[in-house]
Amino acid sequence: MQGYLHFELIEPCRQIEVGEKFTLRLAVTCPSERQYPMAIVSIHSDPANRIDVDTSMLPRELVLRPAEVCTLAVDVTFRDAGMTDTNRIDVEMKPIGGPDYLGKILPLPAHPIRVVPSLAKELDFKVERICQYGSAVKVEIDLKYNGTHDLTDVEWTFGPSQQVRSGVTRRRLPLIKEGNRFADEMVIVGDRIEIDLSATCQKERIRIQKKESIPTMAEIE
Repeated sequence: MQGYLHFELIEPCRQIEVGEKFTLRLAVTCPSERQYPMAIVSIHSDPANRIDVDTSMLPRELVLRPAEVCTLAVDVTFRDAGMTDTNRIDVEMKPIGGPDYLGKILPLPAHPIRVVPSLAKELDFKVERICQYGSAVKVEIDLKYNGTHDLTDVEWTFGPSQQVRSGVTRRRLPLIKEGNRFADEMVIVGDRIEIDLSATCQKERIRIQKKESIPTMAEIE
């Protein structure tokens, strides 16, 4: 972008989940040698990239004179898993008071981002209270996968391990498909169940950690 506006990414992320919105912050400088002020017309991505760019936080009119600097933020959402890059987001700029041919559409600086499937939105994890054993509680743990992509090499653990009195604390499966459901019973001391699940989805190794409160007697009566 030599001679045009200079963009610098401010602490960009390196990994994000599919469909999760994150704020991309930019430091923008208008070079002091520019003859005309420059206006940012739009920040967008080609529809083929499957990247949504929300520019609602931008000023309605943004013009930088030579040597001026500003900070901008746009919300970005990636629709597909895999490797992508911030240089798939383009900035359209034009001179103010200068000839139209000095306008330009240029990509943001390159920065690779790993987009992983979102298990948090596709994994239903429920705990039902069965009965009480002194200070321990017997519960049924229900796990259902609602994602459209198969999970392979799946492993999950239940805990906290030091509080488990009885029950399976680790499961391993070669494959989980959409709609698969699994149930386990466990006797545990405490007021919550923790699950730590890792799997491969769309060639990406992903991990999710969740906590679920055990219903109290008052909640189930």
